[in-house]
Amino acid sequence: MDEKPFTDFPTLFDDTLCGFSRKLMGLFHVRATERTERLPFLLAPQFAACYEDVLRRMVLPAMRTSRHIQQLGVNYNWAEVGGAKLIDIIQSGEVNNPVLHHWDARWTAFKPKGRKSKPEDNPWPLFREDATRSNYDPPDEDDLVIMQDLIRYEAESFAKAWREISQLYEQEFTPNARQEQAREGAFRDGLMKWTSKLPDHVGELFAIKAYFVFPRIDGHFLRRLINNFGRSDAERRRNAPYLLSFVHKMNG
Repeated sequence: MDEKPFTDFPTLFDDTLCGFSRKLMGLFHVRATERTERLPFLLAPQFAACYEDVLRRMVLPAMRTSRHIQQLGVNYNWAEVGGAKLIDIIQSGEVNNPVLHHWDARWTAFKPKGRKSKPEDNPWPLFREDATRSNYDPPDEDDLVIMQDLIRYEAESFAKAWREISQLYEQEFTPNARQEQAREGAFRDGLMKWTSKLPDHVGELFAIKAYFVFPRIDGHFLRRLINNFGRSDAERRRNAPYLLSFVHKMNG
């Protein structure tokens, strides 16, 4: 992640968290596809810009008013240690983590409370408007946790997973002259392996991405794949809600 020259801690704070989120979401993005179905929000490049707008307007400024974050601003020579130190702090664990504590508090404020939210605590209309304009499926309150967890994820492990998934697709479905063709089901098994290793929902989102970017992955493949996530719809909804919803929408 390229860093801009240091100006001040608030700028570094905002740019670092936005940059990390942008890099992470880029691993899910589908940039060109011949498929006609609407992309789930995390797969839509346009959503990343809207998410960053919400961070800069509704999340990060409120975090920086806290005493803990202001103290963090004077604890280090930020011109020297840079944004990488901030990412280290974020990923150092949940205990006594000032950034994660205030990050979580801001996202919790976005939960519906049975009353009208203050404008600064209500990103949902912005998400819906952008999704309508850009033709993707918007997030709603049920998706809050996955958006909240984005800065907890490790971009390198996600990138490694997608590289292996892509290689397995090539080896099974389109091997070149120098490759030995992978056995039938190798791609599916690779997807399921990474689903068990990665945080909740990441594997199923990669499965949906595969549908959009790999020509040989079709609706029939996804309908069979969803059966690996449970024996009933209730179990599948618990284990793979995004994939199940996507398959149901495909079936019309």
